[in-house]
Amino acid sequence: LRKLVAYFTTTTENVTVMNQLGVKKDKIYKYPFSSILNRDIKDGLLKKENVNTIRQSLEITEKNVILAVGQFIDRKGFDVLLKAFSKMPDDCGLYFVGGKPTQQYLDIVEHEHIKNVHFIGFMEKEELKLYYAAADIFVHPTREDIWGLVVNEALAAGLPVITTNRCGAGLELIKNNENGFLVDVEDIDKLCEKMQTILYDKELKQKMKKNAVEVIKNYTIEEMALWHFKQLSKIS
Repeated sequence: LRKLVAYFTTTTENVTVMNQLGVKKDKIYKYPFSSILNRDIKDGLLKKENVNTIRQSLEITEKNVILAVGQFIDRKGFDVLLKAFSKMPDDCGLYFVGGKPTQQYLDIVEHEHIKNVHFIGFMEKEELKLYYAAADIFVHPTREDIWGLVVNEALAAGLPVITTNRCGAGLELIKNNENGFLVDVEDIDKLCEKMQTILYDKELKQKMKKNAVEVIKNYTIEEMALWHFKQLSKIS
């Protein structure tokens, strides 16, 4: 039997590293990694009145809504986001969904005198979709993520995404000034700047929302399964 050797990965960066380690490029296959289905992608952008209705149901009162999703662990960089948010105007609200904040994060809020920060806790997928729909932008300030599926979810909801240059999904899916921004890890001032750039430039924000939906259409579970079927058919 012919010995089959193939390497599957999700990012261009991984392809480069594997090649440097001696793996031939024709043995490396980069595939579209995802946890969302075609039906999870917005068919169109929500009208302002619909967004306002959702915000009212969630008791969101701020004009500009920033969303972050994940656990309160050091790797996620939520401490960086809190410090960046402390420099934002008072018409902004920051909503964390997905976990209970430890004392470290509560202390940052208290010591920095940060207003309009909301810790929502864990939510099931359908409930979480409401927060995606209510948000203006999504921020994932991770210090390290091999991928980061929340980026897929946010793009599917039509949200501009700001993440770091240590996020696999960000490196593959986010294009500066097109559907979001990539910032350096720990860069509080740059993160604050990019949040304001999107929130207070209506035309840019709308362009990014449309581009978010377009790019994620190639990163669904259906596309991932089809890609594997086609590639395995070729190399088997």
